[in-house]
Amino acid sequence: MSKVYYAVFSVQVRNLLNPMPIVRDMSFEIDINEVDSCELVQVAQMTRSTLRVCVKLEFNNEDMSSESAYSSIDERMCDFSYNDGKQCIVGHQLQGISNIPTTQVHAMFSDPDEDLFKYPDLLEGKLSDVVDYYSQKLEEGNDYTVIDEFQDKVEPLGFTFDYGLDGVPYDLRKVVWPRST
Repeated sequence: MSKVYYAVFSVQVRNLLNPMPIVRDMSFEIDINEVDSCELVQVAQMTRSTLRVCVKLEFNNEDMSSESAYSSIDERMCDFSYNDGKQCIVGHQLQGISNIPTTQVHAMFSDPDEDLFKYPDLLEGKLSDVVDYYSQKLEEGNDYTVIDEFQDKVEPLGFTFDYGLDGVPYDLRKVVWPRST
C-alpha cells in the first residue's frame, strides 16, 4: 500500500519573455528510495523568473506522515528539466507538502497570505474535526484559554494561526517544517 502527497516547489528560471513553453513541457524526476512514482501535475507562472510547481509523489510507506515525507525529500535528488538546448531552469526549492489534491493545494500554497479559515471545505480529517470543535467552543464563549488550547491542537497537525486581542482566530496556514541539513 502507498501514501500520496503533493509537493509544491518554487522553480527559478532565467528571466524569459515567454515562459509558456516551459510551463507546458517541463518534466520532473526524483531519485529517492521512499518514492515509488512521481507525476508533475500543475505548473503556474508566479513571476517572469519563478514558477510554482505541484508534484504528486507516491510514497511506498502508507504510514508516512507529512513531516516525514517533507524531510525525506532531498532537493539534490529532484530534477526539473525542460529540453530546449539552453539552461533555462536555474534552481528549485521545496515550499511545502500536503495530502490534499492538487486543485486544492494551489489555494493553500500559492498565496502565503491566504487564510485557510476561508476554505473550511478543504480541511480534512483531524484538522477539520479540531477546527469544527473549537469554532463551536469559541461561539459558546470566547476566552484565551480556549484559543490557546485550539492553537495547541492544530500545531501538531502541521498548521498554525494568529489571533487578536479579541480572541478571534485568523490566518490559518500550513506550517513549513525547516529542512535538516
